[in-house]
Amino acid sequence: MTIKIMNSKVNFFALVDPLLGRITGLFIPVANGKRESNVVLSSVISEHKLRVNIEQGLDYSDQSILFSLIALAGIDRKIINENSKGPRSTYLWNNLNAKYNATSENAILLSTTQAKIISVLGWNKSGHEYDRLKEGLDRLSKVDLHLTSEGYEWKSSMLSYLISKNDIGREDVVDVVLNSRIARAIDGEQFNRICLEERKQLKSNVAMLVHAWLSSNINPGEVLTPFLDTLVQRIWNTDKCQSNTALTAYEKKEVRRKRGMMVDALRDIAELRGWQVELIGNGATGKATVRRPRVFKGVVKEEV
Repeated sequence: MTIKIMNSKVNFFALVDPLLGRITGLFIPVANGKRESNVVLSSVISEHKLRVNIEQGLDYSDQSILFSLIALAGIDRKIINENSKGPRSTYLWNNLNAKYNATSENAILLSTTQAKIISVLGWNKSGHEYDRLKEGLDRLSKVDLHLTSEGYEWKSSMLSYLISKNDIGREDVVDVVLNSRIARAIDGEQFNRICLEERKQLKSNVAMLVHAWLSSNINPGEVLTPFLDTLVQRIWNTDKCQSNTALTAYEKKEVRRKRGMMVDALRDIAELRGWQVELIGNGATGKATVRRPRVFKGVVKEEV
């Protein structure tokens, strides 16, 4: 096997807290803008009991905003904690709603602009997209994570933010505080590396969500072979697919539709430089063998 370094350089990676990649239902496809309200997710992850409260359901665009903020914070950030002074820092820290162990940990402050965030996202700089960004920031700020285990308790919002006017009176300046778990990942502790340049090449929201899940569950250069139904379960936060005999005609149609969207998403990911995807079988026994590319100093290595 030889390694070929591809010429196309990667500009932005998000170093994401692994916990965020393991919360099934945190970011899901939203059909026709119909977001669920007051979503509660519960699970056990690495011996921690986790409870997530989401005021309004999150989709791929909210995930993209979060990843873009993390990528920007990886370039330029400041520490913020309960001892930070000044009205802006106090407001942002208080709105992070840090409790228990989170109160003694450092979060990070990103000072940027709406225009810069939209540029990283690859969105058009239109009034609609600026509104879309503000709505996404608001939804992300209303996500609370609560971790408990023996002798440990941690609780915080995903982020807090403040939009203020620039020197010419436009509401463009954005200050964002990302919680202490996200801060530790950005600072180089445990993290999953998400390539934003790859993400922007994908054609569907499902493909973006699948790419993020695969990037969170496959180490660079390694292989995973999940069942298609397992991926459907993780992306749509559905129960494990039942036997066809137990499903109604509508439910069978929905299962086929989602499997089809999953196959399309995997084929889209297979077009990314360095990714290798092989589809095996179909229906309830269908699988996908996925190899994730390795990256060295922001450059994708393709195995040939």
